[in-house]
Amino acid sequence: GISNLFVGLGPTVVRQASSVGIRFMLYEPVKNIINTINGGEEGGTLTYMAAGGTVGGLSVAINNPVDVVKNISQSGKADGLSSFGIARRVFSENGTAGFFRGLSARVPRVFCGQAVTFAAYEQMAKILLQL
Repeated sequence: GISNLFVGLGPTVVRQASSVGIRFMLYEPVKNIINTINGGEEGGTLTYMAAGGTVGGLSVAINNPVDVVKNISQSGKADGLSSFGIARRVFSENGTAGFFRGLSARVPRVFCGQAVTFAAYEQMAKILLQL
């Protein structure tokens, strides 16, 4: 029924909110580190892409446990368990490593997407600040 459209909503909201929060929280510090490595000068598009990709990858590494729970919940393999129940099952069956399944596929995908997103963000910010 219609309720199936909302399976895994809780973990999805937590994953998305934490991802965006982590990315924007870490973006300026990571960009500043890259600028420092590059001699202290404000970088351009490549700096923005490197910083955006890095924070994207970091956000994935930090919130992958929530993504694993979300994926199990939405796959129909939750067997009626709550999110916490799924997490307990993942840990009991696979230990801590179970929460990092799929990480090697997610990091490159999100790195590339966030590299482009933050480069576009910086370019748009420059344009809008000139208005």
